[in-house]
This record gives sequence, C-alpha cells and structure tokens, in this order.
Amino acid sequence: MKGKFSWKLLDDGNVLKILDKSSFVHNETAIDKDFGHFFNFDDSTKSSNIIISYQSKKYGVALKRRSKGGTSMRMIWGGDFGAILKEFFHGCENREAYDEIEGMKLQFNLLKEKNSFKVDLIKQGSYADELIKFNQSVDDLFGKLKEPPKGRKTPESFERTIKEFNRDPAVKAWVLQESNGFCELCNDKAFLKSNNDPYLEVHHLRKLSDNGSDTISNSVAICANCHRKLHYAHNKDELLNNFYSRIQRLKKE
Repeated sequence: MKGKFSWKLLDDGNVLKILDKSSFVHNETAIDKDFGHFFNFDDSTKSSNIIISYQSKKYGVALKRRSKGGTSMRMIWGGDFGAILKEFFHGCENREAYDEIEGMKLQFNLLKEKNSFKVDLIKQGSYADELIKFNQSVDDLFGKLKEPPKGRKTPESFERTIKEFNRDPAVKAWVLQESNGFCELCNDKAFLKSNNDPYLEVHHLRKLSDNGSDTISNSVAICANCHRKLHYAHNKDELLNNFYSRIQRLKKE
C-alpha cells in the first residue's frame, strides 16, 4: 500500500481516504495531485463530477481545483452523504483538526461506468481495516528483511463472522521478496502493479485452518492463475508435492 498524506493506494488498485475533521464538518476533503488520475482529474481539468455508490444509493460528488493554476483539488459531497458519514462513524463530532486519527476511512472502488465509484466505509478494528493494516506491514517490510522470519507455528485465531488467523506480515513479505517477481509454480514473471511492485499472492501449502503454520517453510508466492489451480485443479495434490521437490525452504507438514 503506497500513499501520501491521508490518501493511500491499495494493493488491489483501490484508493483509501483517511477522514479528518473537515470531512465531517465541511463535507469535503483535499486530494493531492498524485491521486487525481484515479478520479480522471488531470492537470488540465478545472472541475468535474463523479458518482459514488453506497449501499445501492448514488450520490453526486464535485471535484474542483483548489486554486487557479493550482496542483491540488477538493472533493465535495452533499449533506445527504455527509449525514451517512456522521451516522456511521460514531465520535466524529469530537474530532479535532489535524488529529491524525486513522480509525475512520473511505475506500473508493472504480466501477465500469465512467466516473463512477463504489464506496466502502471502514471502521477501526473491522476485518477490512485489519487487512489494510496487514498489507501495509507487508509493504513496510518488503525488501528490508535480511534474515528469514520465524513466523508463527500455531497462529492465534480469532472469531468474527468467520474464523481468521493472526498472520505474520514478515512471512508474507519475505516469501514475496524471495520470489524476485516470479511465480514459484509456473515461473512466469508477475505483472507490475500501479506502484511498479510485482503482483503475486502468498499461499499456505497446508492451510492455516488445517493447523498449518504461518512460516516461510509452508508458504509460496504464486500468480493469481496458479493460486486458483492449487485450490480447484484436478491435479492440485500433484502440484503441491512438486513444490517440495523444487524449493529447498519448504517442509511438508
């Protein structure tokens, strides 16, 4: 996850906005020029409009240059969407200006329709929030690890609506780092994300739900197509066994 100030680009290509006091008081937020392209707002654009969808309802949003010839812009939504934010994010009325609280977030997902975006509201501590933090930790560690991490032999589990596991971000970062941008199953070079990092997914050869460990000896970096193969292909057991004969760090559990 790459970002600047209160805007961040997520690994899946979506964009995250960390809300501040003005988001609730003035129903608007500033956007740095680096994120304008996501909303089809380039240096030559003075103003434009987009549509955001939340829970099947659509809301008009204005994008405007903050000053004539300036490089940054504002996103301005109406009072109807502003009321939804105030109702969803309890405690927003007590925010202070520039308080740097990251517990109230908007996630923008680009839709097929031109200038249309789906919006998710993310509370601190939610599954979506924890996943964002996990991937941020992976990004922070990627390329910096000098030694293989120990990982977690028996990762702690916790209950939400589904059972999740408390994974070690260093394990994922190390496995991605070691792959050097190539799928460890088909050996094809990964495509590059918008931040120029290679896109690969990390798979546990023995599932965490089957008491597999969250360690580098049980994890591989693979492309999305091969990931699906390991879950659904008729010869998935053969594919799994192939890893152990080729990759020295792996240990069958």
